[in-house]
Amino acid sequence: MPKVSQASAQLKTRFSLENHLLLAQFIANKLGLHKVSDIKQFSDVNEGFGEDGKSYMYYSLISKKGNTVPEGKLRQYDDNIRKYFQKLKKNREEKISFKYYQYLALLFAEIYLDSYFQNPVRFLNELNQWVEQAKSDNYFSRRPDLQKIAYWMATGSGKTLIMHANYWQFLAYNKGPYKIDYDNIILITTGDDMSKQHLDELKASGIPATLFQGENGGYFEADKNTVKVISIHKLKLPEDKKGEGVTIDISTLGTKNLVFVDEGHKGQKSEDMKWKRTRERLAKDGFTFEYSATFGQAIDSSKEESFREYSKAILFDYSYKYFYGDGYGKDFRILNLGKKEFNDKQTKTLLLANAMAFYEQLIQYREAGQSLKEYNIEKPLWIFVGSKVQKEASDVFKVVQFLNWLLNTNKTEITQLIQNILTGQSGIIANNKDVFAPRHPERNFAYFREKKTSAQEIYNGIFNDIFYISPENTSCKLHLIDLKEAEGEIGLKAGTAEKYFAVINIGDKREFLKLVETTAQDITIQKAAISKSLFEDINEPNSPINLLIGSKKFVEGWNSWRVSTMSLLYIGKGAGPQIIQLFGRGVRLKGKNLGLKRSRYVPPPHPQFIEILETLHIYGIQANYMETFKEIIEKEDLPIYEIPLPTKKIEPFPTDLQIIGLKQGWSFEQELFKLEPTDELQVKLDLIPRALVIDGRGDQTLTSTTTTQTPRTIRKEILDILDWNDIYYKILEYKNERELFNIAITKEALKQIIYNQKYTLLCDPELIEPKTFQAIEQTTDIVILILQKYLNLYYQKKRNAAEKTHIELKPLKQEDDNILTMYRIQLNEEDQMLISNLENLIQTGKIYNLITEQKLTDGLRTYIDQTPATLKLAPFKGHLYQPLLVKQDNSSIVTIPTGLNVGESTFVEDLKNYLSTHQTDAEIYLLRNLTRSKGVGFYEAHSFYPDFIMWIKKEQKQTIVFIDPKGLTHMGLDDPKLKLHEYLHEQIEKEIGNPNIKLDAFVVSVTPFRDLSRLHGPHLTMDYFETEKHVLFQSTDAGIPNKSCIERMFAILGVRSLLIIAEQAATYSPL
Repeated sequence: MPKVSQASAQLKTRFSLENHLLLAQFIANKLGLHKVSDIKQFSDVNEGFGEDGKSYMYYSLISKKGNTVPEGKLRQYDDNIRKYFQKLKKNREEKISFKYYQYLALLFAEIYLDSYFQNPVRFLNELNQWVEQAKSDNYFSRRPDLQKIAYWMATGSGKTLIMHANYWQFLAYNKGPYKIDYDNIILITTGDDMSKQHLDELKASGIPATLFQGENGGYFEADKNTVKVISIHKLKLPEDKKGEGVTIDISTLGTKNLVFVDEGHKGQKSEDMKWKRTRERLAKDGFTFEYSATFGQAIDSSKEESFREYSKAILFDYSYKYFYGDGYGKDFRILNLGKKEFNDKQTKTLLLANAMAFYEQLIQYREAGQSLKEYNIEKPLWIFVGSKVQKEASDVFKVVQFLNWLLNTNKTEITQLIQNILTGQSGIIANNKDVFAPRHPERNFAYFREKKTSAQEIYNGIFNDIFYISPENTSCKLHLIDLKEAEGEIGLKAGTAEKYFAVINIGDKREFLKLVETTAQDITIQKAAISKSLFEDINEPNSPINLLIGSKKFVEGWNSWRVSTMSLLYIGKGAGPQIIQLFGRGVRLKGKNLGLKRSRYVPPPHPQFIEILETLHIYGIQANYMETFKEIIEKEDLPIYEIPLPTKKIEPFPTDLQIIGLKQGWSFEQELFKLEPTDELQVKLDLIPRALVIDGRGDQTLTSTTTTQTPRTIRKEILDILDWNDIYYKILEYKNERELFNIAITKEALKQIIYNQKYTLLCDPELIEPKTFQAIEQTTDIVILILQKYLNLYYQKKRNAAEKTHIELKPLKQEDDNILTMYRIQLNEEDQMLISNLENLIQTGKIYNLITEQKLTDGLRTYIDQTPATLKLAPFKGHLYQPLLVKQDNSSIVTIPTGLNVGESTFVEDLKNYLSTHQTDAEIYLLRNLTRSKGVGFYEAHSFYPDFIMWIKKEQKQTIVFIDPKGLTHMGLDDPKLKLHEYLHEQIEKEIGNPNIKLDAFVVSVTPFRDLSRLHGPHLTMDYFETEKHVLFQSTDAGIPNKSCIERMFAILGVRSLLIIAEQAATYSPL
């Protein structure tokens, strides 16, 4: 892309909505975040809640520098969010967990609603003071600005779950002198199908809901907390004369309503404004929650009034580029054609390539079989869909003509076209290269090219597996069957095949069938005697349908996880919001264990070629459709171009380094045992609040509210009235969530643990002396937390005892899975200068130079951006491979796997700097330890995978050191991670029995020593942490580096400063 175009693009984004989200920015600042997009800093925080009932997000937030939300409030908010989560999962069969962004979406609402209902005037003043400091003139008013909050979240990111939690949040905070005495709770949807979906989802969450059908003259008789679900088309303004079918005059509903709006922006100005007036009247004296994936497309700076309104209304931004950048949803492939029109041959070639891509997915789905079950991937579906159905009739006809051509054209001709596509000689050229030319990494037909599948095999497979007909069949005529009782549906069969392979879903099928009958006599038209809907059953496992053509329902929210290949019909220039919805629904992914992520963002191993099934292929029956679609998607600034970056290993590679691991073929999951009370275990549950202390410099830390605490026990009389069946089922649910499948639990064992007081409990006394039913629930929660902690500790002890007898010492080989061989770097395909510079750095080998930063841009781009694009590295010659990339928040560059975080890169830099000035009598080597299945982990310390492994080698002796930089605000002094060095010394070294091998471990605290001292008491010195707990500090106080951090580590390890080491001598060579 020319530099001027890049400059224009950069200037244009300065006026985008995402850069003017005042409300979201205000809340983000309260949590210590400079920008809303800084929420990504929490992306690596563990999901879920710990044994003490507090989330891992809570601990990250209370230790966040700049956070001004009181700890007591954060604890309350965290407890509320835990309860919402429990409600959401209670009646659902599918496992769910709150992602970091979902937690923060609810936390932002907790802060907002708490502040608003405590005192809206004070909250308004606080907001406007902040607006003034931000040098904006877009001030808030109490009405209507504070009466609406909006969520800008990608399709597939879980907006529905957020909506349900918002319902509970509003009911919880809507009290006191500023309570809104609402008349109805109304959920407005985009259509009847979506209304039914929402109704089902609300019931799954245990929220009372009803579908408005127009009875009772439009008045509702249900309880006021029942959600009334209505399509926007059924709501009529008093001045309107018409509506769709059954309608209700909104004046009968009043103006004091709690209104939830799902995807209220369609992109058509007149319709949008009418819908907006409807929503505003219903909630004029109430409150509104809005949810959309398309605010960025529907609202821009040219629409000043809406721009200013939603700058103040949007509470949380997790739009598609953040969703995709975090690894959620499918990859996608849009051909970059660079042209506006195709001739007939090119159109057929492109659609044939589309059929090949879909067949490749089908065959991979079949071959992967049961291995896909845990990835929740459903049978692939090829859809033809656009943004305006009324303009699609001619396009649908073109699709039908193509299918007929493919079924009836000479086999040799089709096979040759397939061969041309496979070999990159299709004749469709973009950027002076065939769009299907082979490349690395392969993005087109990776399976076919790896397996050397022939054109003949692909041709046969398309006929057999897509059309359900033998390629040798003499009658392959296309049949269109009018499904009389299925509105808008036409079934498609090939020749004598018994099964339907496709269904057309179009508004006026009569006119369409007439068009086919008069212009394509070689296509047979029939009527079905039995005409059950094919569309309604398309998600059923036994559905034969491979193609869906022309369904507008998919744009409006049809709920299917099958879509794997998308062919574009009519795409209008003003269809931005609809295109983002369409695209978002296509890239939805349940992911491994319902984690929503692509497999490359999940620890391996994975089935081979699974990425083919995790990629949405996007084609178009006309080139300009694809160009328009591509332009809209590019506005999302997605990293859609991928560059492989091979690592280079140290040379000579040290062949005698040793590593520990479990013996091949043994797994603890094979061992079966049961939970039993034991005198050897006594768990501690500390529920005493900590106070946030902020000193005059603006620094903060946590401190205990009292100096001593009396352990408490729950009286037998209280225990006797608890619901032990409920406790038992919740512990079983917890066991399954943690995948502790090889331990058996009985209700009697749980009761013995509690009645026999196998715990130490620190809490406020009223929590275990209930006086009300609600208080009994609190006590029950405490019992469950104790049992969860006991179960975890018991399981750890059992696993530890078994694993330590199966650990062995083995040489570290160059081929070890823990040694990374390849990074993948993703960036925007349009950023040609960035791509060119990066590829040049790799090709010339400059990327492996031991410097901390590689500049990737220059000239006009740098001038406009202020900060040039760079690739940050952590150079250290003793690391077993180069480069060691550093994670860059808010960068347009995404690296897989993720680079080092700040604490990790600081450790590497400190180590390098120390060794550059201190010579030792040993060789020092370092390796970044990968995660599960590849790296070295310790179940003794809660499945702990330290970030680094360091070897100190002197002649025949080696010390293997496991090092993990991390924040420690949330970690107790008895945490197993702080005892790992003892476990290695006292147990693993003995099991190994090799006098030349020593094992050790350190935690490098990114939390300053001063903060931990205030939290745990000033009597605990730095020397105590270093020698007793093997905790080293990167800083003594906020902003004051600890220059002796690495020196203390080597001193404790007994390394003397004498001779030259590997750090100064090592070189690197290609793999």
